[in-house]
Amino acid sequence: MKYEIPLALFFVFFLILKMSTELPASVFITLILSSLAILYYFSAFAIPNEKADKVELFINKIAFIGCSVTLIGMLFKLQSWQGNNIMLWIGCTVLIILIPSILLIKSKKNDLEILNQKFIMRIVIIAVIGLLLSITSRNDLLKYKLIKEIKIEHVRDDVSPNL
Repeated sequence: MKYEIPLALFFVFFLILKMSTELPASVFITLILSSLAILYYFSAFAIPNEKADKVELFINKIAFIGCSVTLIGMLFKLQSWQGNNIMLWIGCTVLIILIPSILLIKSKKNDLEILNQKFIMRIVIIAVIGLLLSITSRNDLLKYKLIKEIKIEHVRDDVSPNL
């Protein structure tokens, strides 16, 4: 996937920019994580190689969908939207279960077409970042300026409208 590495690098750049400045980098982070999630989701349904066996194709589909769910969970966490932890945990759990499965299959059949070193590294990196975000407290995210404090204005009840 030729767009994956540039998008990941832009994500890291805008994440650092968000932490170090007051520039509105959240828009770009949202676009990048959404693009990566869509890219992974549609990659799950692409047929990468005609020679791949059915187990390899199934693991490929599950891994890409797990990556997509994890990335959407990261997006929700960084935007302080509801449902972020459940998506991070589901996506990361799927990826963590797949890693030993892939290694087991790879030990039995070394000439796999899809489940190569690059594929395994992609899953590990996304799972680790997702797990780190899921266990990071809200106060730490606020301290490092990864999220902003949401201020809610209260309406006074004792003021009656002028009639």
